[in-house]
Amino acid sequence: MALLVTANLGRGADTAEFLRNVRAIDAEAGSGAVIGFQEIDEDDRPDEHGALRHVLGRAFSFTNWHTRVPIGYGRRWKRKRSQAISASAGLFRLSPARVISEAVLVHDRGLELVVLNVHFPRNDPRLLSRWRSVDAKLRKRIAHWHARGRTVVWLGDANRGRLGPMHPLEQTLAHDGLDWIRVIKHPAGAQVRRTDTGTVDLTIDGHDALWARVDLHTPKEHR
Repeated sequence: MALLVTANLGRGADTAEFLRNVRAIDAEAGSGAVIGFQEIDEDDRPDEHGALRHVLGRAFSFTNWHTRVPIGYGRRWKRKRSQAISASAGLFRLSPARVISEAVLVHDRGLELVVLNVHFPRNDPRLLSRWRSVDAKLRKRIAHWHARGRTVVWLGDANRGRLGPMHPLEQTLAHDGLDWIRVIKHPAGAQVRRTDTGTVDLTIDGHDALWARVDLHTPKEHR
């Protein structure tokens, strides 16, 4: 069992509100959780990286910590490798530079998932070329790992309520507003079966945290 979460923690929240939101996520998550965060320390007053450490630091590890899109994972997961991949340039006063946070995580049952956490630029004609740049880079990373026999999960804020597939085999695990959790399964990789979905009220920015609870199986167990 695992819980996949995408959480845009937004802008304009004071420190107390930010901490309440992180604790709300922590209450839903468990040792099998993987959380993709967006908008961390993006023009905000609170020390959001510090707040994440304060609330989740004992139960979660983090990767790509220096970015606005870090990934947190519970104790049932170990990180095999990770990197932050440049996805688009920024545009002054409109949008920061975007990266895709990529992590190869291994569950304590030995199952491996590639997790991609992403925050697309907002829906603005001036940012369309940058949105397309992030889209193209995400598709490229999915194809890269799928060609190597890995099951890929991508999650994040696409800043689009309607979104075509990033890969022919892609399935949506959960969707709410602008936020998505999708999986591209490989026959030789971890098999992912959704059992439940839901949201966590974050009180900010019109975003709730979105989650999908999934069962993980080996290819042999799945047959």
